[in-house]
Amino acid sequence: MHTADTRAAAALACEVVEDLREIDALAAEWDALLERTPCNRAFSSHAWYAAACRVNPSLKPHLITARRGPSLAALFPLAVDAAAHEAVFPSAMSNYNDIVAEADDSEAATALLRHALTHPRAYGRLSLWWIRKSSNAARAARLLFEAGEAEEAFGVAREYAYLRLPGSYEEFLKGRSRAFRKALLRAQRKAAADGLRVRELTPEEFPPSELPEMFLRLHLARFGERSCFEKQANLTFARLALPPLFARRQMRVFALLRGEEVVGIDLSMNGASSLCTWNGGFLPEFEQWSPGRLVIDAGVRRACELGLGEYDLLRGAYDWKMTWADSVREVGRLEFTLRG
Repeated sequence: MHTADTRAAAALACEVVEDLREIDALAAEWDALLERTPCNRAFSSHAWYAAACRVNPSLKPHLITARRGPSLAALFPLAVDAAAHEAVFPSAMSNYNDIVAEADDSEAATALLRHALTHPRAYGRLSLWWIRKSSNAARAARLLFEAGEAEEAFGVAREYAYLRLPGSYEEFLKGRSRAFRKALLRAQRKAAADGLRVRELTPEEFPPSELPEMFLRLHLARFGERSCFEKQANLTFARLALPPLFARRQMRVFALLRGEEVVGIDLSMNGASSLCTWNGGFLPEFEQWSPGRLVIDAGVRRACELGLGEYDLLRGAYDWKMTWADSVREVGRLEFTLRG
């Protein structure tokens, strides 16, 4: 990790990488940097970016890297939509996007945004969605605005519900309503009485290569034509991205089992200090056991055990989310029309 002194002594060099094979060669370095940042470990990972680029032939990879000497300091994982003449984050499946940089390295994040706005390019607009106000990208945009190098660009798009976690799972339960606790206990007792159990799956016991088909089977059984995975590109994305995310523990998997059969599932993405429930599903014939409630509870319990600060329910205004959440955050977009 660079200290402030070594950063000051080393000049930043920015470069655009457009070949996916060259980008794949950066995977280990990318994910090592990611572990030192405030970014989501799944949504900002190499696996997520590479899968998104591969399933969308209309997008050309446009990864901007920043290095201090040989060391990777930051990444700006963009792609160019030539038809729209704009640069974007390549995945609509992501709930949080950002410049991948350490929280205290505003110099590198700002250098990447400045490069995207000023260097020769094949786009006239930078359209960055699902940005947190506390993100590296939003902070870099504010710094460029204060320096007179860019217009004010942030706009709120959506509120995400999340749960602030106390010190233990027991404290979490104490803070919930009596009706919430009774409903959860009733679901847990019914599941146990009927031979169902919930546990976290790990890549050591469950082959990552088998995860996509299991997840898709359960998700499509639950949502059918309403599922985003009815689209072939999203289906292929899941098959490409989920195995490496699971294998690298950038994503956690909570399962409802009858014997050894998985009948319900929740995929949760690791944040820097959060667990983020992203997608799931279950066989319709098991709905009476409240599988969603059971796997979400397992995720909250694990997040408490890990000492995380939040359980994030991400994008989507669903009533059930507000039964778990105690807070909301504004998430938005950065829009820049480029000069020249």
